[in-house]
Amino acid sequence: METTESIVRNVLSMEICVDDAEEVRSTARLHEELGLDSLDKMELVQILEEKFNIAIDDEDIDGLDTIQQVVAYVEKKRAR
Repeated sequence: METTESIVRNVLSMEICVDDAEEVRSTARLHEELGLDSLDKMELVQILEEKFNIAIDDEDIDGLDTIQQVVAYVEKKRAR
């Protein structure tokens, strides 16, 4: 079974066109290190909402700066 982190890494690697999701460090900053702009981040949020069947609150999006933060947020939402 895939972990939340592996799913997030796979989605993100497709978004930024990285062949190997394992190359994306969990501590990498989405904007500064991975180059996601606000549109990319919104697309990522939409994909994750569909994939995990959750709603990501608009006011929480800016606080999701690393893969670790995204994973923790998704897991928290799924636990509800």
